[in-house]
Amino acid sequence: MSPAPRSDHSPSAAVSTGLLWGVTGAGITLVVVAGLGMRFTRDEMPAALETHASFLELHGQGADLVLWSPLLVTLWLAATGRRLPGAAGWVAAAGALIWLAGAVACLPWGSDGGWTFYTPYGASSGWFDEVQRRLIGRAIAHAGLGVAATAVVLSRPPWRSIAIWILAMVGLLGWLCAVLELTALSAGERFDPALGGDPVRLVEWIGLADPVRFVASVVFLVWLHVRALVLRARAEERGAELVLAGGALLLMATGVVIFTLLRSIARLDVHLHDSLIVVSLRHALFAWPLLFALPVALGARRPLRGRFGWGIAVLGVTAAALSVALELKLGTMGMPRRYAIWDEAFGATQLGYTAATVLALLALVGVLCLQLLPRGPDRRHGAA
Repeated sequence: MSPAPRSDHSPSAAVSTGLLWGVTGAGITLVVVAGLGMRFTRDEMPAALETHASFLELHGQGADLVLWSPLLVTLWLAATGRRLPGAAGWVAAAGALIWLAGAVACLPWGSDGGWTFYTPYGASSGWFDEVQRRLIGRAIAHAGLGVAATAVVLSRPPWRSIAIWILAMVGLLGWLCAVLELTALSAGERFDPALGGDPVRLVEWIGLADPVRFVASVVFLVWLHVRALVLRARAEERGAELVLAGGALLLMATGVVIFTLLRSIARLDVHLHDSLIVVSLRHALFAWPLLFALPVALGARRPLRGRFGWGIAVLGVTAAALSVALELKLGTMGMPRRYAIWDEAFGATQLGYTAATVLALLALVGVLCLQLLPRGPDRRHGAA
């Protein structure tokens, strides 16, 4: 095992690594807590409705921000065993702080102001005031992502890896999203319903880069998990990372199937596209592969030891898969995803919804337990 380069121990490398992991952990924690809060605050009381709306917005907007954040840079650094010394490190640290400031600025700390157009919330008289705050925050956050991805380019990485090209695209799209959001902010009269504008056009405008950015994130996650499988196969190891990577790829394949299903019914007069099917899609395609990516990326250098970790990984993947399956089943029954009060027509599905929540908790606890288990000695596989 070759010693780590001396530059890895520079202050900029340590600061950038700490900040990248810090904002990653803070973002994921917020999304998880908001998701659990959303599921456990369904009640008819006005205070509960307000709380549920806040949790719903925090979870949805937070998940979007976390998926499109310096998290991808953090995972790439962990998986390849690289750090960012010198100017690249300070640039990455600045990008992490910029993203965090933007994320905090645009997250909904009160009730829904109509940003998402979720029933029963809509475009109210103060709608565009809320939108302006969100647009500024999102533009700052996306600029922070662009700065962090630019830092990787400045570090002169090995360009033979597809992951580098994906990160370069991520950085460019981050800057593009920031420009689109600032442009929408400057053309507010076109979208403000109080001035005769069409609020739906705003969603279409700032969503121009959405398909490309989600594809880039999915491709990156596929690269990360396939890389873990290849490394384990070469080393003839059957550890927890092998289970997590394989489970993540299977869940992502399931997500592609669900997406194809949604596309096939998109033009029909049904509301399955606004049911728990969408939740199962997001969890299968993004949420669980992203959570599994944390121990998988760290395991590229320091693999988990023992069969205990292997058993926890099997339990976590199984629980996540069953949770997605239950969400998909409930969605095909027409169960909506956005209502704080249970409709009597869906009373029989409450047990299934609770079971899906418990299974998701088991999978989450499994991922957390894996992070606490001992790992093997540091070994470098080289840059990918």
